[in-house]
Amino acid sequence: MQVILFGLSALLFTNAIVASFTMRFSFWLALLYLVALFFLLCGVFYPQLSVYCKEGIGYYTKKLVQIGFIAFVILAFTITWLGKNGSITYNEKAIIVLGSGLNGSDVSPVLQYRLDTAYAYHLENPTAYIVVTGGQGPTEEIPEAVAMKRYLVELGVPEELILVEDISTDTNENFTFALLLLEEKGIDGSDPVVFVSNRFHNYRAGFYAELAGFTNCSPLASATPLSMVLPCYMREVVAILHFWLFKRYVV
Repeated sequence: MQVILFGLSALLFTNAIVASFTMRFSFWLALLYLVALFFLLCGVFYPQLSVYCKEGIGYYTKKLVQIGFIAFVILAFTITWLGKNGSITYNEKAIIVLGSGLNGSDVSPVLQYRLDTAYAYHLENPTAYIVVTGGQGPTEEIPEAVAMKRYLVELGVPEELILVEDISTDTNENFTFALLLLEEKGIDGSDPVVFVSNRFHNYRAGFYAELAGFTNCSPLASATPLSMVLPCYMREVVAILHFWLFKRYVV
């Protein structure tokens, strides 16, 4: 067991270090380091912990940690499965790309994957509008949507097809303000559209699309950079629980 704990710690520390070079520092990256440190300390003090956890508070603490870990894994696999592609025909009128942070003024790896997926869709349906979404965060040099438009234009997407929603601060606002832009082009919430995000995010994003007024909105899943999987899933599991508890039935 000590070997397994040390192995997990090494894996998580490696993941955290690699992620540090591809994403801005955040609570979730810090949490990844803390989890790695947790496994390291469990390995170092395993003989003492194995005795402490045999009975009393130690026993129940161990069970609580085990239940939490199992619940996290189950929920992570569930949202991945539920975040699969919807019924996409490539005849939709628009595609909405959800923002995911910048590194300065450049798109982050997670956001790049979303944009590449949107571009691949554009090649199959070159007349659909592309709505890029996201305002400017405190550590970002420009609004996310501006950087997203620049990235797509460099790939060859015509500027006149790109609608820029650059004031939103979360997924709910992404959809709400995107719908306003689409309505200016004669596209309403009942028209077929596609939204792009990562599989871990698509399940929750679909609910926000409904709350914003989209009734015919299909998810299109992009991949997630390997180094970002754990930080993204830790964040999303917490976000899902918060959504279920406080926002699921908000109208």
